[in-house]
Amino acid sequence: MKEPNPTDPIGQNIIKLISNVCFSLFVFSVLIFTVIAITYQPPDPWETSRALTNVFTEVENATFKTDSSVLKTGEDVATAPVAMPEGSLSTITESTIQKSEEELKTNVTLKSGCEDVSVVNCSDPRVLIAIQRFNLRTYRAIAFLDYQTPVSGSKPDECDVAWRFRNKKEKSWRKYRDFRRFRLGFKDDCSYKVIHPGRWHSGINARRPRIQVNPSGNWQKGKIAPPVRDDEINDTIPVLGSDSAFRKRYLYYSREGITAKE
Repeated sequence: MKEPNPTDPIGQNIIKLISNVCFSLFVFSVLIFTVIAITYQPPDPWETSRALTNVFTEVENATFKTDSSVLKTGEDVATAPVAMPEGSLSTITESTIQKSEEELKTNVTLKSGCEDVSVVNCSDPRVLIAIQRFNLRTYRAIAFLDYQTPVSGSKPDECDVAWRFRNKKEKSWRKYRDFRRFRLGFKDDCSYKVIHPGRWHSGINARRPRIQVNPSGNWQKGKIAPPVRDDEINDTIPVLGSDSAFRKRYLYYSREGITAKE
């Protein structure tokens, strides 16, 4: 450290003294921080966690009582079984199909199905029984509720049928509707069998007709409006040639109309 010269002005001596004191304080603070950084040992985080757990679990001298009741969460509500609504339809099983067959044998006199193997009578109750048994065997994840009477499809050996069902995996009793087209044939004993089932909503003839209300208030079946065609409007997409055919050509607009220029 430089000693102050008595010949120097008093102002310069004071400035030098202040700077020396500030530098000494800085060095001393750095030394203290270094010692603390070397000797500091952080607490064990696991020990802190255990201490916090003990603090929150101890109920000594507490003014409240421990609540040992079970708190229901959203998972408990979701997994709870949903009660079957009143008036809901019973599902169709193999026993109900066999019961329907027995009633047909005792109460209804039906013609043999082998009279004409090229045409399937879709109104025959045995057609519906064959479709019910096929669906019950094929779509095991579905609970079938009721069926409608099958109607003729687009071919003589096809029938369209609609039914209502629900998914067995769902907790709710929501009902869905489907209508499919089935191609049927005959077994050796002249009974009906399903050869090929259609896709989802393929039996359009068994679809429920849409009902609309006209302005007069009468109910009528909805009809598909035919597309409106205007001969003066040419909405066809033109076939374009190569880019060279349109090179150096442009359009410009004026008050009189559109004019093409080259």
